[in-house]
Amino acid sequence: MPDLSELQNRAVVLQQQGQPTTIERRPIPSPGPGSVVVRVLAASVRANSPDVYRNSQSGHQLPLPCVPGFYAIARVFGLGPDATRLKPGQLVFFDPYIQGRDRGGLYISGMMEGFDEGSLKLSRGEWRDSTYADYAKVPLENCHPLNEQRLLGRIERGGLGYSIEDLCHLFSMAIPFGGLADIDVKSGDTVIIAPSTGRYGSAAVQLAIAMGAHVVAIGRNGNILSQLAATNKRISTVSGTMGRLFTEELLKGSNHTVTAITRQDSKANIPEGVLIARVDYEDEGSLVRALEGQQYLIITLNVFAPQDTQTKLVRAAAKAGVPYVMPNCWGPDPANEALLAESLLGPLFQGAVKEIEQLCVSEWIIMSCGFWYEFSLGGSPNRYGFDMKNKSLILFDDDSVKITTSTFAQCGRAIARFLSLKWLPEDENDQSPSVQKWANDVFYISSFLVSQKDMFESVKRVTNTTDADWKITHENTQERWKAGKLALQAGDRNGFSKMMYTRIFYPSGDGDFESKYGLANEAIGLPQDDLDAATTEGIRMALSGELDNYS
Repeated sequence: MPDLSELQNRAVVLQQQGQPTTIERRPIPSPGPGSVVVRVLAASVRANSPDVYRNSQSGHQLPLPCVPGFYAIARVFGLGPDATRLKPGQLVFFDPYIQGRDRGGLYISGMMEGFDEGSLKLSRGEWRDSTYADYAKVPLENCHPLNEQRLLGRIERGGLGYSIEDLCHLFSMAIPFGGLADIDVKSGDTVIIAPSTGRYGSAAVQLAIAMGAHVVAIGRNGNILSQLAATNKRISTVSGTMGRLFTEELLKGSNHTVTAITRQDSKANIPEGVLIARVDYEDEGSLVRALEGQQYLIITLNVFAPQDTQTKLVRAAAKAGVPYVMPNCWGPDPANEALLAESLLGPLFQGAVKEIEQLCVSEWIIMSCGFWYEFSLGGSPNRYGFDMKNKSLILFDDDSVKITTSTFAQCGRAIARFLSLKWLPEDENDQSPSVQKWANDVFYISSFLVSQKDMFESVKRVTNTTDADWKITHENTQERWKAGKLALQAGDRNGFSKMMYTRIFYPSGDGDFESKYGLANEAIGLPQDDLDAATTEGIRMALSGELDNYS
């Protein structure tokens, strides 16, 4: 081992979240049993690291003061007495997910201290300091040896030609690789990856391509999807929320011909197997031509899309003779006029139905699914009351009012399975499910019938927290609705979300259509969703920042 007096160990030190970090010179750590000291060559900085360090309410509490960090590429500098495989100078990858040797207390080194007694003991004690330093002491089992000659060697000599910095992508690649390996992806397979524009989704796309597969990449960020598609001709993409979910599910079967209607200047990449109809919404003729011969039109539009877009599609469908139209009515009970009026959804829902009926050509069918669970749970407190980043919760009234709500995946499955039903009954005595059974009517589907209390219990289970870890306040729903109305009148678009969501939690039970009408889940063969799994996804969406641009 080199003379330690000749070496320096510069470390980034965070004294308090919200305060600037400082650079300190510290002694080089000494290895002990179960540990290894590494010389850090490159360490990753997460996109949300600045928020973690600057904001004490970020949801990532740290064992202060500490040396923050994350995963790293390093060389072994010193070994404890029980090391048997690692050697001094060896190139290693440091995995920041640290867990006690007795399989308790999992936490992320340098990013958060965890939630339970075991993780707090580890993060505040032996493994307080992470990798933003010249030298770091880390658990022996978290250091994985790398084939330096193969990874860093020159290509002309049989190496792969990567740099040390390139190897920092190993962490993002390892997680999706495990999933792709588990399903035994082979060359020539088609793999659907959704969502595909985040850290792990985009990594999964590149890995699947490297494994020889064709990839359908699905996501909401059209710019990133275009970038992905440009990297390889075996990548095709689908954007949007409901549209991409329906496409994903319909592609799993072979019973349908799917046509995507898109603007002429759209850069969205449509997957193989989906026909493309590029239209000019100002030219009714182009819409009619796109819809001729179609049996079922599904309209999926952003709530803030131009108000006449749906009308143009409905009128074109009538001129093209489309038998069935599913209007852009995704949400609460469309048969409850008071609910629609007070949630401001009435014109959107009722206007489409009225237009279809007046034209006397198509029949309308609405799928009522409630609000999307993951999006609403992980979004702002204007929705289901949760602020995941700051661990705060606004409970409405006594938090016991139950509502029907659905996951993204359940909505996608519902459309695909509904359209897989026979179109017409066999005869007048046939009571089995058919598409025509719901003509000019609503079919109701759901993932969960839950209250805020039920949601909170699920959140606490998956985050291993208690009431004491959360800031909880209470609001009266009617007063909250009025506050949202005043905000909207003042020009604050957040008021719209507050009004729309608060209204379904009224004690009248208007948000629970399951108890009133029953569900079509069994008739169309929908599975039972997993509440905690959906909650985990909602929390991930919140903490990742992908919902930050929604009011």
